[in-house]
Amino acid sequence: MERVTSSKDVRTLLLRLLAEVARDIGDERRSPEDRIHDIRVAMKKIRALLRMVRSDIPKTSYAKADELAGSLKNHFGQARDASVQAALLADLLDQSEAVAVATTLGLDAQNEISLPHPSRACDLCSRLTALVKAFPSFPQESSSLEAAWRETCRAVRRGFQTCRTHRQDDPLFHEWRKRVKRLLYQSSALGPPFDALVPTADCLASTLGTHHDLSLLTDRLADCLAGSRAEQAALAQKAARSERALKLGRKLLNTNEFPNTNA
Repeated sequence: MERVTSSKDVRTLLLRLLAEVARDIGDERRSPEDRIHDIRVAMKKIRALLRMVRSDIPKTSYAKADELAGSLKNHFGQARDASVQAALLADLLDQSEAVAVATTLGLDAQNEISLPHPSRACDLCSRLTALVKAFPSFPQESSSLEAAWRETCRAVRRGFQTCRTHRQDDPLFHEWRKRVKRLLYQSSALGPPFDALVPTADCLASTLGTHHDLSLLTDRLADCLAGSRAEQAALAQKAARSERALKLGRKLLNTNEFPNTNA
């Protein structure tokens, strides 16, 4: 992600990301899986950037933009989650058992993914683009960017402390992941020295992402195949990811560039 030094830069980057999303929605030359992945990542970046400038725009505009960005990301969530869960089963079990379990769960055992309702996605993207273009003129410089980043750091610290206390609470780990993702994209956009956090934050976000995917899978298995070998394997992997996430979280918070605040 290119570096931003003012809230005006953020709006420019938001519009560039939205233009890329619009192209991905209509680019039939690329696989649906790649397009869905890139669109969802772009929307997460957009929500992280919006958070950085929310003090520079009306509250109603920020709320609407964040809602649209979340709706567009979630529009592709169901297809993506089903594909990932089938892939996880293939990693946890031998091929024949993975196929049988995937069939029982109503998943595509071939791990195929299709782009859902592009017209709806185009509409959401167009509405969000128009809203960003209508934002009031940003100041050339803004101290709010670093302040927003520091607030994200505090949120990440609180998430770590909460998950360390409640290690079996999957929704809390998922909320922590959202904060880590926000930190990852904001740090990347701000550049040095903030981007020193990016390598560890990226690894932590990936670990928490797999934890969330396993959480969704174990919930599904508990409904259909409680007590099965598949459920036990998924639960064991999920527990391992939560412990790894806490180790990475501790490493992130101990990074020299991470603000030393418990506020």
